Amino acid sequence: MTEPDPPGARRSFGPTTGVVTGWLGLAVVAAVAVLTLAGDRSVVGARIVLGALLCGLVLWCYLLRPRIVLEQDRLELRNAFSTVAIPWLRVGDVLVRTVTRVYVGEKAYVGTAVGHSARSMMRAARKERKTLVTEPHVSNRAVDQPLPSLIEEAIRERACRAQQLAVPDAARGEVTRTWAVGELAALVLLVVGLAVSFAF
Repeated sequence: MTEPDPPGARRSFGPTTGVVTGWLGLAVVAAVAVLTLAGDRSVVGARIVLGALLCGLVLWCYLLRPRIVLEQDRLELRNAFSTVAIPWLRVGDVLVRTVTRVYVGEKAYVGTAVGHSARSMMRAARKERKTLVTEPHVSNRAVDQPLPSLIEEAIRERACRAQQLAVPDAARGEVTRTWAVGELAALVLLVVGLAVSFAF
């Protein structure tokens, strides 16, 4: 079990995989851009810088931007180019595997920030089989649970609490999607700039 958080407390969970790769990639992108600008002011140099910046943006969007946020009134699934906001009274089942799936009725919304790696899932399955053989009446303890499982539990607890505290006939709210305008605009500008550079 996770420690109960104060009612309405905001909790934010960053990516559970790929963070180190993402920051190292951004460091390499920055180094390439700076060194190229310092040594090559030609069209080829500009093309290299634009390509590096495009790679950096992709790394940011897919490896570092994703996040799961537990707000007071909703669950937010922030992905590469959009954020889905789900009111707590709309949250049904939650399943964390390689990604997080939140079910609203029969529709599943995916959050890419939190997930188990394939290796950790295989390791957990082997451990569970071994435990069932050696200690069939002992369940997995919270201390043995990986972070994605604890986050899944926290989401379930928050949704359950919202259901318990809701007044009869309470408005359930609507699921909304907000696009990451800044990242999308930067992507378009970099792609157009790179394409234009090949015209010279």
